[in-house]
Amino acid sequence: MIRIGEQKIADRFRPDYFGVGSPCPAPFELDRDRINEIKGALIAAFGYLGKGNVGKAGELISTVKALDPTNINLCVYQIVSKR
Repeated sequence: MIRIGEQKIADRFRPDYFGVGSPCPAPFELDRDRINEIKGALIAAFGYLGKGNVGKAGELISTVKALDPTNINLCVYQIVSKR
């Protein structure tokens, strides 16, 4: 998860593969860099949390909060990180 998340942040110009059953991008989602940075930071944060590196996970979650404070995955992170 950490590697995939960090790759997504680094390769911000590469959109996700939209195969059968995958969500299609809405026409107004023009800022693919921002979207990929948010997704990558979330994936890596959960990976770091799973490895016990709470500090690094918290840094990445702070990035997500700054970019998208209404992201529902922030709530999931709060619940999971308290366990």
